[in-house]
Amino acid sequence: MAHRIDCNNSRTAGLIVLKRIRRRRPARGLILLIALGMLALFSLLAVTYVVSAGSSKLASDATRVRSRGLNIAFDGTANKVAHSMLRGTNDQSSPFYMKDLLGDIYGRNPITVNFGHVPTTPASVNPFWCTPIAGRFLKVSLNPETASGAGLSQIENEYNSRLITVLEGPLAGQTFRILKYVGFVRHPDNPLNLPNPTNSLAPDPNFAQSSGTLPWSSPGYLDLQGSDLDYSILIDLSEIQGESLTGQFTNALGALENRSLPVSQWLTNPSSLFFFNFPVGGYKCVINDAPFNSPGIGIEDVNDPSVAGFGTIDSRRVMSIPTLATGAKISPAYLTDYNYLNDTGYVTATIPGIGIRTLPGALRLNGSSNEGIDVPDYRDPWLAHQSVYWNSSALAWVNNIIPSLHRPEVIHYIASVFGDPANLNAVQVDQLLKLIDASSSRIMSRGSGTVVNPNFRSDDPLYPRILPNFTWGMPPTAGQISTLQAYVASQIIGPWDFDNDGDGVNDSIFTDSGMPATSGPDGKLLKPVMALLIQDLDGRLNVNLHGDRIQGRAAFAAFASLAGYQRLGEPMSQGFGFGPADISLNGALNHQPALLTNPITNISGVDKTTFSFFDDRYGARRYSGRLRNMVQPFPVAAFADVGLDRMPGRRAVGLPANDWASQVFEREV
Repeated sequence: MAHRIDCNNSRTAGLIVLKRIRRRRPARGLILLIALGMLALFSLLAVTYVVSAGSSKLASDATRVRSRGLNIAFDGTANKVAHSMLRGTNDQSSPFYMKDLLGDIYGRNPITVNFGHVPTTPASVNPFWCTPIAGRFLKVSLNPETASGAGLSQIENEYNSRLITVLEGPLAGQTFRILKYVGFVRHPDNPLNLPNPTNSLAPDPNFAQSSGTLPWSSPGYLDLQGSDLDYSILIDLSEIQGESLTGQFTNALGALENRSLPVSQWLTNPSSLFFFNFPVGGYKCVINDAPFNSPGIGIEDVNDPSVAGFGTIDSRRVMSIPTLATGAKISPAYLTDYNYLNDTGYVTATIPGIGIRTLPGALRLNGSSNEGIDVPDYRDPWLAHQSVYWNSSALAWVNNIIPSLHRPEVIHYIASVFGDPANLNAVQVDQLLKLIDASSSRIMSRGSGTVVNPNFRSDDPLYPRILPNFTWGMPPTAGQISTLQAYVASQIIGPWDFDNDGDGVNDSIFTDSGMPATSGPDGKLLKPVMALLIQDLDGRLNVNLHGDRIQGRAAFAAFASLAGYQRLGEPMSQGFGFGPADISLNGALNHQPALLTNPITNISGVDKTTFSFFDDRYGARRYSGRLRNMVQPFPVAAFADVGLDRMPGRRAVGLPANDWASQVFEREV
């Protein structure tokens, strides 16, 4: 209620007028309510975000922990791949199964055994189980009862020159060459009366059984402790690597203590190097198989001439895929991606592994990978090779590349066995694709019958692929034949998948790393793949040392007899390896004569075009005067003298002896 006085109105002058006035209230409560609602909404969104982010973090952490717990994290993937490539694996699904580098030398049959000795009956009076000889060599015995596989050989000298690696103790990781191995040797008496660790009635195999007294190897072991020589090896202690060793050392009181001592002090009591509790507990070691002692994988050695392929590199009887109506099969010796050995779609029965057949009729893929020679063929699928050849129609040099773990010539052979694709049915096409897959470790992407990796490298139009919807008619259409031929051709001539040496040409294929898939940081499932290039570096030419410019001249007869090898009329031993210059580079550089030749006429000034590839090696000078000796005046005019090869060193008479060029070149003498 308000009181208002109107003094300007005469009628109301002096009167008090009471009037009720209504005022509008401001909507402050509603605004406050809206603000509080929006604040609550933002708070709810913030809480939701925090909860969601926390859950995502927990899930990522759980995935990371799970991945690392399964030992499949990406950290160290390259090292794991290299480890498998070098040392091998027993996993048949791995591309390195039977294709590792060490296995290619020493095979797949090492012997693990402990140092020690089998107690004899009667007990030895003085067992020499660990005896230094001449201060440098050491005879240490092995315990055949701890040997893996078929045990230690009883035949003397069986393991001579093999490598033995200590796995435990101060020498863990150290490797020695076995200089002498002694098998089962007793006395030169009648061996039929002597005990044998494996058969008490078995004779000593190192003695002639006809006489019972004369050893066929004439070892002359006449000492009363002849039995102590059983299964012992002789090694060279100078092969110990390192200046000090750490391990358990037997002190003068016979007690064990952990010590890090110089090698010389360990050798004062060498038993501590091979026994953790001498003479009872011996450290474990491994003896490598004999290097290069196998004819290869796939030898059919069943003791039954009635078996088809007996005595040949065959083993086709283990396969279940007939490639033609006649039942012809591809030998698994050519199919080196061995993950098919557990698939009865390929083999008649699963094969547990590759190795020695234990029973004459056993179904097994025999042999080992340590064949006698390494070349880039189906026997050594790990080895790559690169060369070039001249394409006369294109007038260009063409790269000829054989990738590691892929053999184009094997795929060409398989395709030739199947013949004209127009005569194949759908089942045979599927078998062709299966056998190509089994012959290579390349990641295949194909359809038709069996679908394999349909989406691998789907963003790469050059990657060889047969789409899953691919069908094969009878008779096939021209498009179907073309698709199959293009796929097979891409596995024979490329292009390949990755450039390992950085020369701009792909030289390697994508291969399954053998490691399981794992989750990436963003939660996507990732599968590690690899591209390897393994090359043999032996027998290469050293362009810094080999050859000389005379090899590029017409007067050099590369194919002449010994008497015909001349250096511009002077007989010489060119090409017979008496020195680096005797190794000819003609085969490598004859398509670029300018790299070999050096015109010795019309030389003027410092014309660089007159100098050959060899003139730039090891500081040869680019000037026209070539010095024959250190006292010849400068400049030299007798350029036609082939003996005037430029040489580094101090300049000839007539020039300052202390100039900067002389000082620099003098160091190269």
